[in-house]
Amino acid sequence: MTHHAIMISLCQTCHTLYGNHSNVIDLDPGKFDTLVINCAEKWIVEFYAPWCSYCIQFVPEYQKAAKDLKGVAKVGAVDGDLYWELGSRYDIQGFPTILIFGTNKTDPRKYTGPYTAPGLIAAVRSTSSLCNPIDNADIEKIAAQVQDTLIPVGFVYTQLSSQKDPHELWPTMTWDDITKEYGGLFFRAEGGGSAPFGERQEANAPVLDEIQTGTVKEKIATDIHTKPGDWSDLMYVATSGGGDQKTLRFKMFPGEVRPKNEAVVIWKRVA
Repeated sequence: MTHHAIMISLCQTCHTLYGNHSNVIDLDPGKFDTLVINCAEKWIVEFYAPWCSYCIQFVPEYQKAAKDLKGVAKVGAVDGDLYWELGSRYDIQGFPTILIFGTNKTDPRKYTGPYTAPGLIAAVRSTSSLCNPIDNADIEKIAAQVQDTLIPVGFVYTQLSSQKDPHELWPTMTWDDITKEYGGLFFRAEGGGSAPFGERQEANAPVLDEIQTGTVKEKIATDIHTKPGDWSDLMYVATSGGGDQKTLRFKMFPGEVRPKNEAVVIWKRVA
């Protein structure tokens, strides 16, 4: 009984090379999918076998690397002997095998450097080691897409007489002249209080902003001239008991200023 108990105990403890207090996270298939695959964090994962002498020798190096890589990437380990189905998913042929899961979790990179802490740390800290390789054709395709989508479809461009035609500015894009469709809509303003885009703004006019009332002893003129933003002169309203003159003054808020005497063409990107 004693012999069998010892064998059972050994088998129960031989499935992991890394304890709970290690910087290396033990992963079973469930944890692997949750923490590694369905998470945006970068991961370094070792597939090992507890009976593998090379794996056992690598333990202190891997733990050292995990400690140094805190904040850079998560470090985990999978018992590839116990969870062989998970290993077969990534065609693990031997132990230890290290996979680097970068931004594309469906296509990890196999680590081929020296099985030492410095070697692994250098590989992980390298920007390219966490990204999938891109060939020149892909780079050219991506560059073309970025160039063509700097201005999104639906973008509205207001061209004044002093500005270039959008076909000259963005030759790879298709533009429609929508001046008639959007005629009378507000596009440009100097100052605050612009009407929201798409709302029709009528002819420009100052807006009454504030009014103050008061009384004076002498009668004043009623022909008032004032500049927007400034208080007007006092204006006669009525005569109160005792001969006092009721007055008021007002302040006007500047209206919006649209470009005048300029040819305005409105374009919309359609492709």
